[in-house]
Amino acid sequence: MRSLVTQLVRSIVLSRDTASDGAIDGAMCVDSERRIVYWTVVDAGGVVELLSTRPASDAIPIFGDSPMSVPVAAHFNADSATVCVALTGGEIVSVSVESGMQEIVGSIDDGILAMAWAPDAELGVFVSAAGTILVMTQAWDLVGETSLFDKAGHTREQFVSVGWGKKETQFHGSAGKAAAQEKPQDANNSLTPDDDLKPRVSWRGDGKYFAVSFVDPKTTRRVIHTYTREAAHHSTSEPFPSLQKSIAWRPLGNLIATAQTLPSKQLQIAFFETNGLRHGEFFLRETAADAEILELAWNCDSSVLAVMMKRKTTGRVSVQMWTMGNYYYYLKQEVYAPLDGDNVDVMLWDPEEALTLHFLSGKGRCFQTRSFTSMIQTAPSNATESQQPVLVTDGKYILVTPFRTSNMPPPMCEYKLGPFDACVSSVSVGEKDSLAVLLADGSIVLTTIQPNSLLRKLSTAKPSGISYRQIAFASPNTIMVVASFLDTAKADAVMYFDFVPSESGQEFLLLGEGEVSVPGAEVGIMRLQTDAKNSIVETAEGLVSQLQLSGGSWSAQILTELPAPCPWIAAVEVGKDYDSLETVVIGLSDRNRFYINSRLVSSEVTSFFVHDDHIIVTTLSHTARFIPLSVENEDALVIPPTGSMVHDETLRRVERGSKIVTAVPGDMKLVLQMPRGNLETIYPRALVLSSIRSSLDKLDYKTAFTLCRKHRINMNLLVDHDPASFMTNVSLFVELVKDADFLNLFVSSLSETDVTKTMYIPVPAPPPTPAHFSAGTKKVTAICTAMREALIPLDTVTYITTVLTTFAKPQPQELEAAMSTVKKMKSISLEETENALKYLIFLADANRLYDVALGMYDFQLVVMVAQFSQKDPREYLPFLTALKALTKNRQYYRIDDHLGRHSSALGHLCALIAELEASGDAEKMKQAEAVFTDELLPYVAKHNLFKDALVRYEMNEVKLRALLDAHGSYLFSKAKFAEAGLMFYMANNKTRALLAYRSEYPLWRQALSVAQEIQVSASEMADLAHELSGSIVRCIVRLDETCREVRGVSRIIGDSNLHRKMEEAAESIRRDIVFAASLYF
Repeated sequence: MRSLVTQLVRSIVLSRDTASDGAIDGAMCVDSERRIVYWTVVDAGGVVELLSTRPASDAIPIFGDSPMSVPVAAHFNADSATVCVALTGGEIVSVSVESGMQEIVGSIDDGILAMAWAPDAELGVFVSAAGTILVMTQAWDLVGETSLFDKAGHTREQFVSVGWGKKETQFHGSAGKAAAQEKPQDANNSLTPDDDLKPRVSWRGDGKYFAVSFVDPKTTRRVIHTYTREAAHHSTSEPFPSLQKSIAWRPLGNLIATAQTLPSKQLQIAFFETNGLRHGEFFLRETAADAEILELAWNCDSSVLAVMMKRKTTGRVSVQMWTMGNYYYYLKQEVYAPLDGDNVDVMLWDPEEALTLHFLSGKGRCFQTRSFTSMIQTAPSNATESQQPVLVTDGKYILVTPFRTSNMPPPMCEYKLGPFDACVSSVSVGEKDSLAVLLADGSIVLTTIQPNSLLRKLSTAKPSGISYRQIAFASPNTIMVVASFLDTAKADAVMYFDFVPSESGQEFLLLGEGEVSVPGAEVGIMRLQTDAKNSIVETAEGLVSQLQLSGGSWSAQILTELPAPCPWIAAVEVGKDYDSLETVVIGLSDRNRFYINSRLVSSEVTSFFVHDDHIIVTTLSHTARFIPLSVENEDALVIPPTGSMVHDETLRRVERGSKIVTAVPGDMKLVLQMPRGNLETIYPRALVLSSIRSSLDKLDYKTAFTLCRKHRINMNLLVDHDPASFMTNVSLFVELVKDADFLNLFVSSLSETDVTKTMYIPVPAPPPTPAHFSAGTKKVTAICTAMREALIPLDTVTYITTVLTTFAKPQPQELEAAMSTVKKMKSISLEETENALKYLIFLADANRLYDVALGMYDFQLVVMVAQFSQKDPREYLPFLTALKALTKNRQYYRIDDHLGRHSSALGHLCALIAELEASGDAEKMKQAEAVFTDELLPYVAKHNLFKDALVRYEMNEVKLRALLDAHGSYLFSKAKFAEAGLMFYMANNKTRALLAYRSEYPLWRQALSVAQEIQVSASEMADLAHELSGSIVRCIVRLDETCREVRGVSRIIGDSNLHRKMEEAAESIRRDIVFAASLYF
């Protein structure tokens, strides 16, 4: 999904004329350490000269022994700081780049047709005109020598037939039977008309093998031989017709690329393995009648294949750059000579910087270096109305995938834009998905991103000597381009063009144009980045300026200086309010260093994207991190530390090597691309929660609920995010969510936990606020109550399940109220009642519901609960049948007693007695007396219901005394003698009251008093006094022991006051007891 965009351009133009045969293929080399490029030209007098990009350096003439020798190739030797130049006459000249001294270090009598040095610069291969291969060291010692022609049949790896049947009997896949009957093509006499018959040499990246493409004189066809470092023949390629002269071994070592012309005249790049077997191909966009392939070259990391091509109709030579993704080759860039009328002569990839290409043009008169960067071309992050298209350049077409609505895996796409008149070089997406396209020929096309949109050119006249390389929208009617000049005295600049559509609508008319001077542009403008709010530009040294429109003209103001040049930059605004907003620059270097302004944030970032509220980054540790933008200043923009929270929404694990393609604004989609090219769309928790919180702040409960439901977010967040707001807007919540099932889901998910403090802790943390629900108020109960109140005015049938859920969710469950609601439904619809009851059985324990229904005395409801809960009829039918045979009060009494509601059962039993007594029938009066005596009194005593019973019969003296007497007996059995004596006394049962009082020695006063009242005999009083005296003596002994213990404790704790008070209390108690006892002795 990435495109190549030209990043920097550096040019050198020579003032003198060169010979007509100018620079020869390969006569260029690079000093990687000092970043100097050397190349050779032939001047008008036929003298070979060595030139370089060193400041103020002069041309060094190279003299060989053979007249009219021209350069074949050049190589820089870093150890000796010399340039080795091979001439066609056979001379090998070593030129010192410091002193200009030169030496002919060797000569090959037959002449030299090709030279290539290994990537480690230890060995060099020379191919003579006689077909001899010589491998030599830097010291010019011969390592190996062989002939291209003598050993063609003696290879280390030969093709072997294992006899797996004939071709006609084998499976040929989609090609069908026609492939089985197809006759092999004759590879003899199949040279292309453009073949110059010269050999080509290419080394493998590890330097263990090299390949030679040459014309076999016996078969008159091109073949590819591979050799070891010692010049031992390793393999021969399969015979294919119309192989072309160019060859390039991929540095990774798996493929040898060459060109081939098919019988249909279609040009294609064919690949061979080290053993010579064919391994795939891809078609070029031109045919053999249209173009000739001059050279092929892989860059140092094997990501780009450069194809140098000459158009036969115009004679123009260009360099095409092809990249591969998902086994599909894209044409990403096409580079022409900077001067009109010139052609590219020689191209060379930089051996260290993978996306830097050097080339000569104008027959060696102009040198240019172009640096590229791999970039996702999509809409700005703040283009909320955009379909978020990702644009993939592929030659004259733009492949479009709008990720807001679709996700098409590459190399497929939703639709294509084009064809354009030339290869697409750079694109920019503006407002409402408008599109500006910069073509390789410098023309500008404006269109919209939609299928079959009209391509309209912007009428601009690009002066000669100026090249455009990046384009961006500054406003809906203004575009900007980065311009570089061949005049080295002039710095790079940003050009702007104001435009309006023409009356015909077929093109755009230029209203005005101008040039913006950028601070620090002398070193080159590296990146132009615009969005709906900011337009920034970065120089090659990391100086970032903001482009501003003031008074009808544009100017550049310095924002910050990044510590290192960053190919990927963006600008965001942060601040606690509108007045304090500041523009912050984000940069990512090609060494994975992530900067915010001048501050290094991380050293392991592989890609980033600015979303609505976050900066999203992917890291070398295979994670996606989310930096919140809701901070007060730039210093707070940091990657949150890991491990600080169990539920960390700022961290998301991703597949190894994943990089960000885009994140849809206003949505939660994050699209990642894997190293193998496939796409993955994820919904990170940080983006989902941010969207939910934003919806809740806007009271858009429908969207917030939908997101929670879709992404499995705890529904409590809808409440806990702002409890006060939610409780105020419960009715709005019900109105927006509307669906009863959704409301049921929400209520069922409620819990007392505040998820904003456990699961979904906001980052950065908000200021503390007082809890909305106090310790005595349960959140679930409060919400359920509010929900019921909001549902009351609505349709009862529609929301009956929600109402029941609000009864069943709180703890303890309000099942009685729920069953009462179900009972009310019986008057509306029996079917709806059954459905509601089934739903309630799902929410609560069926046995509890059975008891609740039974306690409502509604046998129909009880039977329905039993049936829907699949209870065994043998368990409940006999019981219900027996109940139905009873009278109403007796029936209610039995039900309440069965359910353990004893107070209510007592009430019904009292009602039954009152009913019998009210009849006036003597028989029923006896029954009432029997019920009171035989059932009520034992029931009250069994369940300790005396308080209720006494209240009910406080006006009935007979029954009241009976209850008091029974209560006294109950208390006496529990050894509560004081209370028992009082109850007996109130029941006028003084004999039992005396018995109760004399059972406990502290009650001797009550006992003596009651004894006097009932006028016991003298002997009985003497016995009572004797019994009580023993109790009093035991009490005194016990008290004395207790007082001694207290005195000991008081001494231990050292409280003299306590000791004194206890002594006084003990003495007073002794006097009172002795005095009271003396009255009875």
